[in-house]
Amino acid sequence: MRNRDDDLRLTEALREQRPGAVGHVYNVYGPELFEYARGMLGEREPAVEAVRAALLKTRVDPDAVPGADGLEEWLRGLVRDECGGAARRRPGGGLGWWWRGSRPRR
Repeated sequence: MRNRDDDLRLTEALREQRPGAVGHVYNVYGPELFEYARGMLGEREPAVEAVRAALLKTRVDPDAVPGADGLEEWLRGLVRDECGGAARRRPGGGLGWWWRGSRPRR
């Protein structure tokens, strides 16, 4: 179970760009972020790619990393942005079905 101390250590590691920081974030948040992305995209592979791309973006600007209290929401925002891009790139894409609160038809 994750706690505030975990998030504090993760934010410090990301801000300081420590080796392995992104991997540690994945270990703690990866499954949850994957389920979030899969819920938006409906498929496994695009969800995996969205989470991967979002986590790589955590290394771009260390000053953008929020405090421990905002880490989860920030990570979800990065994933949400990636999912939006992934959905737009797919034929007939878009997240309109998701924003309306329904699932895509399979």
